Amino acid sequence: MKSKLRIRWAIAGCIWLTATGVTGWNLAKIEEVAAARHATESMRREIHFQRHNAERLAQLVADQEALYLGVESLDLGMVELRERVRGLAAAFGLEDLSLEAEMNQAVEGEMACRLSLTGAFENTVGFLTALKEYPYLAPRQIVIGAVADAQTVRLEISFSVQYKLVAPATPAVPLPKVTSQPLELEGRPL
Repeated sequence: MKSKLRIRWAIAGCIWLTATGVTGWNLAKIEEVAAARHATESMRREIHFQRHNAERLAQLVADQEALYLGVESLDLGMVELRERVRGLAAAFGLEDLSLEAEMNQAVEGEMACRLSLTGAFENTVGFLTALKEYPYLAPRQIVIGAVADAQTVRLEISFSVQYKLVAPATPAVPLPKVTSQPLELEGRPL
């Protein structure tokens, strides 16, 4: 009788152990499915957000990129900046352009510069207004003073240039030579 009772208790224990194991496995699967549903819903919301705000997001990225002058090296960046400022000054008829970088005050991603030039007051104001098109130039100090004649003013600006080092552009792959004449080995066209 004791052996039958032991067998029954062993069978009951196995059934309970199996039921407990299956319940644990079921709870783990439920959590796994819930986590997958949550991830899928989050991804769906993200895709929906990006679709409906693609233009605004692209504009924000472009605005963020415009805050930095992308340069391959600091020296090339200064050459590019000098050419841009020289062209802008020439467009407004300003003279005696001097642009100097203050390398001792340069920190990572930002460099101090000093700009001085002379010209008519109206042209100088137009030049300052046009400098707003370059958001990577952050003016720190602007001094406008009269020169000997009343028509000309001297403009001195101290500003910082925000730059970002970028990878050099990959050289273009040369295209194969195209000729309309048959090669010597090809023979005559039919």
